[in-house]
Amino acid sequence: MDQIFSISSLDALSGCTLRAVYNTYTYGKYTNVLLEDDSISSCLLITLEGTGSIILKDKTVIKLPEKSMYVGTHSDIHSLNSTSDTWHFCCYWFNPVAINHSRNIVLPELISSSSEEDAFATEIINLISTGNSNDIKYANALFTCKILKLKPYEANVATPSSKLFQDVITYINRNLKIITSIKDIANHFAYSEKHLRSIFKTYAKTSPKQYIQKLKLDQICILLKTSSMSLQEMVELFNFCSLSHLISSFKKEYGVTPTQYKNQPSIHTKKAEVNA
Repeated sequence: MDQIFSISSLDALSGCTLRAVYNTYTYGKYTNVLLEDDSISSCLLITLEGTGSIILKDKTVIKLPEKSMYVGTHSDIHSLNSTSDTWHFCCYWFNPVAINHSRNIVLPELISSSSEEDAFATEIINLISTGNSNDIKYANALFTCKILKLKPYEANVATPSSKLFQDVITYINRNLKIITSIKDIANHFAYSEKHLRSIFKTYAKTSPKQYIQKLKLDQICILLKTSSMSLQEMVELFNFCSLSHLISSFKKEYGVTPTQYKNQPSIHTKKAEVNA
């Protein structure tokens, strides 16, 4: 059964702001009304079953094999098309906030489990369909983490600088909980902090410090809704200098304190009440 949901709010509450999510089956030419929406900047399309293609406005045809991911620019897309009997895909239309991504590339064979991707899309749709701002923040945080994990695969390995950026992002994702500053990264790669800042400005359009903090806060956002960890445990887990630093950073990013965010009613607490 097709699941399609759009968000009218333009509030930037995370590294990425979702505007619409599709989990759908189709074949033939697929015209998406959102393609005319100039307020949307980016698209992530994941093919779970069958094959499809994206036709760009310059007539370029981008093939989408099964278990591939397409990351692209919304304004470049003319239409979607498939000759398969069934084309099952999940599509996320979003606006990145201080996160840069590649333009119109296909990342093949990145999907290890179609059922997991299907479940992820369904969870995102369930969250945003509540209309609850807390649930939408959580959906944005989950999706932001997904986009950030694609960074190592997106980087153009043709130049030493982009290869370094790819390696740094991989290192950050694997060691997020122990990184305390850009100095840790510079020491590991034997590059100057100035050089790393330049690389990030070129490829991520943000600083290493902002990138790392946003990634940590998005993961804290998820933990607040899915775990019983205390704030002090999160301070220690993510190497914040103090509890007050975590709280002020979280409030600056999300507009509420971690405790307010955790205690606000959401789809998760509603489910718990039903199960009880």
